Parts: sequence; structure tokens; C-alpha cells
Amino acid sequence: MMRLALIVAVAALASPAVAKDNGPDRMETFHDLAPVTLAPDRAYLLVRLMMPTDGVSYAPIFIRQPGPEELAAYQRAKEKAFAVERPKLLEKRAKVLADRDAALAKGISFDKPVPPEPNIDLFSIEYRDAQNVYLLRYGNSYDKAEHERVLLVSVPPGTYVLAGQGSLITPVSCLCMGTVSLTARAGVITDLGYVLADRADRIKHVSDLPEIAAITKDHDKYNTDVLFLAMAVRPYADGMPTPVPLRALPREAARYEAFGKMPNYFSPIVMRLAPLPGVLGYEEDRVIDLRTGKDADSAP
Repeated sequence: MMRLALIVAVAALASPAVAKDNGPDRMETFHDLAPVTLAPDRAYLLVRLMMPTDGVSYAPIFIRQPGPEELAAYQRAKEKAFAVERPKLLEKRAKVLADRDAALAKGISFDKPVPPEPNIDLFSIEYRDAQNVYLLRYGNSYDKAEHERVLLVSVPPGTYVLAGQGSLITPVSCLCMGTVSLTARAGVITDLGYVLADRADRIKHVSDLPEIAAITKDHDKYNTDVLFLAMAVRPYADGMPTPVPLRALPREAARYEAFGKMPNYFSPIVMRLAPLPGVLGYEEDRVIDLRTGKDADSAP
């Protein structure tokens, strides 16, 4: 089972594209067809976005699977914070229990929930010493056409999960019920093809994008009155627009892998990526790795 721990959530999304000027986990964004020199210790993601016909822009969110050293540092910080907060949590729980017992002794109903026993596994912290969440904003384009954008970013090498989409600074939806992952190698541009999004609420007609139209045509079954965007991936294929300065650089098509369910790290709308032929499928609420026919790996 693939483990996907979150190092930074909202903190990373609310920060500038370069979270730390010299941090190895930073993301750098390239603009306006500037010349690019590939660093041997950095990975590069090339992503195409297509503006929906109603003009609702979107920003894909990727989570990088952190390495052992990052996880160990996070765990140490979490244990330190938990040691400080545990007495306060115990005191709060004891007070609620005492209030409950006093109310019940008087025959008074008590509806206030009792906090659980403090548990480090359920304890969360705001951790800003590392970053593994990356939001690729529509406006930060390397190249653009009337209804399309090409984004190019530099990130740490590793495994990335397409986790959802957001607005300028905040998450809007989480692909918690099924998505894809990919590996970005150092010194190479990983070409993701298109990451697509379009409205999937009842107010919107069936999407003009075939990948999304297939899952939004049954409005009564799948769609809601809340405005949100469904998402799909169109893997790289010959003929897709590629900026001239990048054509001579080492570039490889992303090899997408099915990725199963994961926690709703950002607390936005829960949804799932559109099926990807040969890679990702569904059987009711099961997420299927179409290469193996088995359930896709999930994040605990």
C-alpha cells in the first residue's frame, strides 16, 4: 500500500509559488517562454490547461509523496507538539465528563459531545518546515493561447498524486475517491498532457470536453446544485502544443498510475477523477487499477 503523508496543506497553498527561496522542496514557476536549463537534481512538470467555455479557471493541486527524512522530521515535530497539548486536551475532556455526570445526576439530558482520549494518530499540527503540496495556478503560464495555458514548474523529484483543484489560493475539490499518480524524474521534463476541469453541477449543460461529458451527462444521478468542477486527464500524445524553447530538452510522457482513496486533507468537495482508459476505472465505489485488475493502492 502506498503511503501518502501530508507535510503542508493550506500553508503551502497560501504561500507564493516559491515557498522557501532555497528549500529543496520548493516549487519554481517559469514564465513567458523564458529559456530553461534543466538542473540535474530537479524535476520538471509540463501541464496543459484548457479554459472551460464558461470561463471558470482552475488550478490543479499535486501532493508529492515525502521521503523518509521528511516524515521523520514531521513525526518529531508532531510528538513534541502533542506532548505540550496533551495535558490541555485531557483537562478539557475531564471537564466535559464532569459536566455530563453532574447533569445526568440531576436528570438533565446532556448533548455536548465528549472529546476522545488524546491520541497522537488523530492529532494534527500546522507544519511549515517542509512543503509537499503544489498548486499550479492558471495565470502562471509559460505559454498561452486564447483558451489554453501551458504551465512549467520545477519541483523535487518524486511521486506526485493529482489531489484535486483549487482557485487562486484555496482548495476547491479533493479527488479523494480515486485519482492518478506519476513519477517525475530528475533532470527531465515530465509531460502530463492536459489536466482538464469543467463544471459538473446541474446548472451547467453537458461538458464540451469528452472525458468529462461522459461522467456529467447523467445530471440527476451524479451532479449537485453546488458549483464544482469535475476533473480528467488527457495523457500526452503527439501533436499536443509544446513551447518551442522546450522541444530540444529531455522530455518524457508521464506514466500515469491508478491511485485509490485518500483522506480529505483540504476539506473541500469530495469527488473522483474521470476514468482513464487502460489506467483508472471504477466499480461502484471501488477504485480499479486497470493494468492489474485489482484495487488501486490507497493512502491511509
